[in-house]
Amino acid sequence: MRGRAVAVMLALLCGCAPAAPPAADVPSQSMIPSLNVSVEGDSVHMVLHVMSALDTPLVLDFPSSQRADFWVRDSAGETVWMWSAARSFAQVTGSETLEAGGERSYEGAWSPAAPGQYEAVARLVSTSHPVQIAVPFEVR
Repeated sequence: MRGRAVAVMLALLCGCAPAAPPAADVPSQSMIPSLNVSVEGDSVHMVLHVMSALDTPLVLDFPSSQRADFWVRDSAGETVWMWSAARSFAQVTGSETLEAGGERSYEGAWSPAAPGQYEAVARLVSTSHPVQIAVPFEVR
């Protein structure tokens, strides 16, 4: 609960409202997602990679200029960091087209405060083809 309170407080300070992370993974038959997480020194680098599983172009619709979001949960399941919490996004709709079998990548980075077991979660915020994926990792 503390992580969510921090995200809400950050949102109030910056005048923006972070998107609440969905409770469960969102299945998609049109996309193949992967999430690569690498711990390098004092930084955790996350790359959400999505690939179209269709034989035709795939249009990804977005409700704002935000395309993806990343957050980290601790071993108790509490959100300790959210990429979008301290950011503002243009409130304009947009779209990106993936050709048949096309790919796109989105990146985020987090500086952990303490060693431990964590879970990285990434979400494509597309309204037409939402995708979410989670990967456990450890900070030593």
